[in-house]
Amino acid sequence: MPTLGEREARAQRIQQLLENSPEGLRLAILALPVRDRNPAKNDGPMPDLGEADTILRIWTVAQSIELARTSFFQLRISQLEKAAGIVIKDQAQAQALLRTPQSAPADDRILRRLQRPGYSVEWLERGFLAKKQSPVRVLAIRDSRRYPSYFTDLEPDIRIYDQGLEYLEKALGTQDLLDIRTHEQLEAEREPKEVVMFHSQRDELYREKLAAACAPFEAAKETLLELGDQEAFFHRVHILDPSGKIPNLFEAILHGRRHPELAECSNAFRLGFLAKIYSRQGTAELETLRQRVIWSSLVGAAQYVAAYEANTGAKNRASLDDVEFLCPGSLRLSIHKKPESAGQFLVLIGPSVHRTPWHGTAALHGSLNSKAVSLEIRMSIELKNENYVPVFVSPSSESHAVIEQMAHSKQPIAWISNHLLERLSKEGITDGDGILTRITQGDLRLFN
Repeated sequence: MPTLGEREARAQRIQQLLENSPEGLRLAILALPVRDRNPAKNDGPMPDLGEADTILRIWTVAQSIELARTSFFQLRISQLEKAAGIVIKDQAQAQALLRTPQSAPADDRILRRLQRPGYSVEWLERGFLAKKQSPVRVLAIRDSRRYPSYFTDLEPDIRIYDQGLEYLEKALGTQDLLDIRTHEQLEAEREPKEVVMFHSQRDELYREKLAAACAPFEAAKETLLELGDQEAFFHRVHILDPSGKIPNLFEAILHGRRHPELAECSNAFRLGFLAKIYSRQGTAELETLRQRVIWSSLVGAAQYVAAYEANTGAKNRASLDDVEFLCPGSLRLSIHKKPESAGQFLVLIGPSVHRTPWHGTAALHGSLNSKAVSLEIRMSIELKNENYVPVFVSPSSESHAVIEQMAHSKQPIAWISNHLLERLSKEGITDGDGILTRITQGDLRLFN
């Protein structure tokens, strides 16, 4: 639990941001990068119902703050009306009733009545000042190119995801309080010289951190890649990286990035190959391929760590922070739980704390005891194994280009459980990416 001092420091930080932000408080969160390229996780590169849910959840943060601020203001107006015995039409009239350094003292009778329930002029003034500020906005910074480990993603897939998110943002009507922007779009708004300087500093930090992370693995590369047992492999990786950062990220990179080495292989082969990645292969060609994929994934994990730390102010010697550079003076939100001292508020951007929408597939299931319907984010292979039914969008003559594209791609917008489907007809959890190393031959029939 955070200490009282930590919480007071955070409250002071928020107050400073409010006072020094003439355009209103801005919240910033890294989210919605690009979809994993793994057919066991998702069915295509376009956003589905999971991303729509994420956009609404992030927008709701700003909307909730606005509702609370309106209530904050209305409470003060109500108290002042009771004390003055009149109906207050606007903020100017309310402030005219109060004693301020710039105006004559208000009627003492009003002030005495305010003080009885414990309200002060300062308390009222603070509420009126808050009302004057611009609405809170959330900036969702899309970090699809923040991590070199995912530089193998295809540009067409990234563009399709971009277009899908832009469509959802407009269709859901969230642009009043939410901005979804990429790193590149935000950098284009800064002075070119500042961007060049930032990149130079960040790249230097990245190279330093990447070299330090890779050095132990480079020295042990040959013996590490020859290991043919999962337990022995991870035991060795933990020895090489006692911090646990690389071993903890290895399978997420292994099962999340696009492997150029496997690009020409069928989905069934790729999944079967990755499921047996810790076992030696029967031919020299396949064994060489296995070692190449393992090594590129280890380097990818090191790249991810190095990029994260080079872009995070609390993790590098220069206190360089990409979010602060792109959105100065913002209050940070995070999709990951962090210590209070990190100064970031946790936001749940989906129904699962273990899998974000871009790492999985959206599905709907119903309660056995009620008419409630719940959204879940799971792996596509799980939904297929449990006989969930895909839901596709149907184009029309007036369909948006994104809807047309999704319809023709045969990527479902969501999956629906059989139980829920039966119920609707009558009425008119994941354990992490490690599960992908335990795919059976029976599972692979789903991808032939």
